[in-house]
Amino acid sequence: MEERCKNCRFWKGIKGVGDGNSGECYRKAPLPYKWRPEENTLHVGTRWPLTNGDQYCGEFEEKS
Repeated sequence: MEERCKNCRFWKGIKGVGDGNSGECYRKAPLPYKWRPEENTLHVGTRWPLTNGDQYCGEFEEKS
């Protein structure tokens, strides 16, 4: 099995996002991020890292 995000036990695909190959990595805690939905606004939150299913990292664990 290829050591890619889509085959990792910590990865969950997100339906309807991009080309269907996008997902979130649940290996570690969510990361902080900022976004501006409108001019002169700033929101701060956390989110799981977004990855492409074809990417890989050194912490891959095969889905059981």
